[in-house]
Amino acid sequence: ITGRQEYLEAARKVVTGFATITAAAPNAVPVLVQAATKLSLGMQRVVVVGKRGDDSTEALLSSFDDMYLPFVTLIPLVDGKESQILSDECKSMLCNYETTQRATAYVCNGNECLEPVETREALKQQLSLAFARPQRG
Repeated sequence: ITGRQEYLEAARKVVTGFATITAAAPNAVPVLVQAATKLSLGMQRVVVVGKRGDDSTEALLSSFDDMYLPFVTLIPLVDGKESQILSDECKSMLCNYETTQRATAYVCNGNECLEPVETREALKQQLSLAFARPQRG
């Protein structure tokens, strides 16, 4: 499309790399496509902070039961043991829970998060709006 040789060479290296993998493990193709799609969409994630077994935490976690969001990563911070491996962003979310003691969900895309929500209904609405795919027609 651009006529630039360096782009053609880079594309050739990518395809060659995938060819090696797919020749050895053809069943890896769907996983590679999914990984490429996820990379192109950016880091889409939902962080649920609360206490395991608490009704409000479980309600937030159950928001995903009837939704198909294959490229969204759910990060449940519910056991309090995660603090050593968390990003600074997630640590602040955990600190907020420790202050309020209310289960909260954060819908994030890249480095931006929507307003925190505390109910299943509000979370489902945010998920529908934030990660809805345009319909082809």
